[in-house]
Amino acid sequence: MKKHCKHMLAIMLMAVMAMAVLTGCGGKNKIDMREYVSVDRSGPSGYGKVYTSLRLGDLEELILSKGGDYNQVLALLDITCTQDKYDGLSNGDTITLTISYPDDLEEVLDAKITPKSGDSWTVEVTGLEELYTFDLFLNIDVTFTGFNGYGEPKVQVNGGNNVGCIFSQKENLSNDDVVTVTLTGPKGRDLIDYCISEEFLPEVESKEFIVSGLPEVPQIDLFENLDVTVQGRSPFLSLAIRGKYDGIQYEIPQNGQLKSGDTVTIRAYTRDYVGETDLAQHCLSAFNGVPVTDTYTYTIPEQQEYYLMQQEQLTEEILKQAIAEAEDVFDSQYKHYDLTIQSLKYQTYYFMSAKTKEIRNPYCVLYIVQEVEYFSPNVQGTAYNVVCFQNPYIDTEGVFHSENIETPYDWAWGSTGVEKLHDFEEEYTVPFKVDYHIVSGK
Repeated sequence: MKKHCKHMLAIMLMAVMAMAVLTGCGGKNKIDMREYVSVDRSGPSGYGKVYTSLRLGDLEELILSKGGDYNQVLALLDITCTQDKYDGLSNGDTITLTISYPDDLEEVLDAKITPKSGDSWTVEVTGLEELYTFDLFLNIDVTFTGFNGYGEPKVQVNGGNNVGCIFSQKENLSNDDVVTVTLTGPKGRDLIDYCISEEFLPEVESKEFIVSGLPEVPQIDLFENLDVTVQGRSPFLSLAIRGKYDGIQYEIPQNGQLKSGDTVTIRAYTRDYVGETDLAQHCLSAFNGVPVTDTYTYTIPEQQEYYLMQQEQLTEEILKQAIAEAEDVFDSQYKHYDLTIQSLKYQTYYFMSAKTKEIRNPYCVLYIVQEVEYFSPNVQGTAYNVVCFQNPYIDTEGVFHSENIETPYDWAWGSTGVEKLHDFEEEYTVPFKVDYHIVSGK
């Protein structure tokens, strides 16, 4: 009988304790929201993730068990609980939880709610797995190769740790430079995720290394034994260059528009199918040295063939040569069989030179005009023959030449040159005054 009474007393005590959650001294229900917060955790200590949530289902059961209605159950959906930190947590850390709910919730539930809306409390992080740490750099050898100023890092991973390395700088390193090596998981995978999957944590994720031991770089002269060939005629000279180093190209400013005595700065460079490449890196890779300089100064010798581009260049001696050449041209012209040339004498010249270098064909023109006395059956007359020297030039020996010779007027099949110089001028000189300087004289 005594045992039965004790058993009934215990049951009644438990019931009273359960009611304490909802019932206060004044008979009003009490709800402590902190008792309905669940804490879920994952990951190892130091990288743990903690998520909290309200067990609204338990609150719903409690409300209904005490005779609550549907509206009171719906009001529970307005309760929220937030936290200030979610990840990167260790055992012993604390997170702050904040409860929020409408101001009239106590009235709707007919209960006293704690904490008040907007109040906070802390929860200690526990239960995260403790993993051992390991210094991955113990199995990583970092060295530096190349030359001072052009060094590169070299890494070797030992011990079976399948990690990768990212360098803060990978080229053009000098002694005493500081390079930071940052570890990654295999194939770029996140290092921490990889290590956790292997059940350990990295002691450090990056480490600094000081560059040392790089020897001084040898120097080479890209312009050694340079073969420079001058081509063309002044003022349209060009340079062709060959050096002893394969793959080196040379930039020549205004090439093709140079004149005798010009001084040009030649620049060495390298390129691939995309564009210009780093000259020093190419030379270091191909020739085991870097250039002393990438420029070279060259002066074109004065003794070059040149076009007659200015009137003062048409000296008396050169004009004599042109006149004699024109006589040979006239003598070699085909003339109709019944035409007899009684006399040929030089009359005048017309000299045309381009006003700008953009006018390329021809650059200059020299017309030699000859007066011709002729006789043919029943006719004796005087006419003019014109010999056109296109792009006349003077060679290094001072001899007159021309790239092309034309005779605008025939002496064959009944033709007898041109009767009036005015007709020649209107056709061959006047229309070109815009592009050419034109002078005439004896």
